[in-house]
This record gives sequence, C-alpha cells and structure tokens, in this order.
Amino acid sequence: MIAYFDSLAGTRLIRALAIVAAWLFVTLGLGFPSFGNGDPAIIILIAVLSLSIGWLVSDIVISFVAAPTGKQARRKQLVFKGELPELSSDKKTKVRKLHKAMVAADMFAPQVPDVSLFFAGIADNQIPVDWMSMIMTLGEMSYYHPEVDPTAFSANIAWDALPENWQIPPIDREYIAIREDENLVFASILKDGSERLNAASLRNTHWQATDENGKADHIK
Repeated sequence: MIAYFDSLAGTRLIRALAIVAAWLFVTLGLGFPSFGNGDPAIIILIAVLSLSIGWLVSDIVISFVAAPTGKQARRKQLVFKGELPELSSDKKTKVRKLHKAMVAADMFAPQVPDVSLFFAGIADNQIPVDWMSMIMTLGEMSYYHPEVDPTAFSANIAWDALPENWQIPPIDREYIAIREDENLVFASILKDGSERLNAASLRNTHWQATDENGKADHIK
C-alpha cells in the first residue's frame, strides 16, 4: 500500500482527495456557499482556497508517505550489519547483462564499479533487475560496502533534471532519460548508445534520447 501511495498514481490520488477535503472545509467549515451561489468572484475564491489548502495538505501527506522507513531509513543512517544477502543466480545473470551494457555505453564515470557491488542491494530490497533498480542500487552501494564511494561511478548520471553544466553534449556523446513512476534519471553516454542499452532491456522500460534541455517524447 505504501509503495502505491509513493507512486505517481498514488500521489495524484492523495492530491485529489486533499483538494476535495479542502473544498468541504471551505464550504462547510468556513461557511462559503458550495458553488458560490453562481457569483463568479466567490466561485474563483472558493477554487483558489480549495486548491491552495488541498495542495499544502497533500504535500504534507506525501512527505510522510515518501519518508524513508524500515530498511530505507536505516540505510540512510547506518551501514549494513551481518552477512550480505545473496542474490539468486538468475538475477546475477541479469545484473551482469545490464552492467555490461552500461559499461559499453560509458555510463559510469570516472570509474567503473565491479558488477558484484550491485548484488547485495538488489537482493536486500527484493526488487526486479532493471535500469532503475541498477541506478538506485548504485546510489546505495556505500550502505552495503562502506569502503565504496558511489560518486566515483556517478558523474554521468543525474536525477530529476539535467545538471546546469550539461549543456550541448559533446559530438561523441548524447543525453538520455528514463522515467519510472516519479523517478526520472538522466545519463550522459556515448553517441547512439541508447539503442544498445534498450536492446539489453529486461523489462518494458527504455531509455530515450533527449535534447540539451532534457526534453523527450515520454518525459513530461
């Protein structure tokens, strides 16, 4: 259930319910007529108040829903204790396939992580092997391997938006992006590398080339 509310669809549902609740508060609690008695000014005032209050409340609710709990919270504060979880042979094969494609596309920089560094995170979270899980696990490597600095591998990867210093890509490179729910990731890779990456995709999530502004057909 928490995973659903932390998704894009769940977030939209929270916002819709919060706006409806805010409208009820404005009309029933504050005494405004439900539909402004047909007065455009009152209708606009009710709409503005409902949207503003609803959006504020939904932001608060979403912050609690998305707040790290359990394993996620411990991961932000500690390092993994005990024997590292073992990843199945089938998933190891899938991780190696995606890792090989990412290396070939020159996605990792300035160093290339050993493929085995991905195993524990994917096993511990019990998640499918795909592009997003590989990148999320990359950012959590130091939880399972304290001696590892994930930033040593992440210079060509960015979350949410293109970095300001990523202007027009060099002639031999391109910018690509992928979205899953509310997670949006950009990467700088070798020119035409997105086709090779997508050829290695294990699920129905694919990289798409973007322009220097981070725009692509599926990026909203």
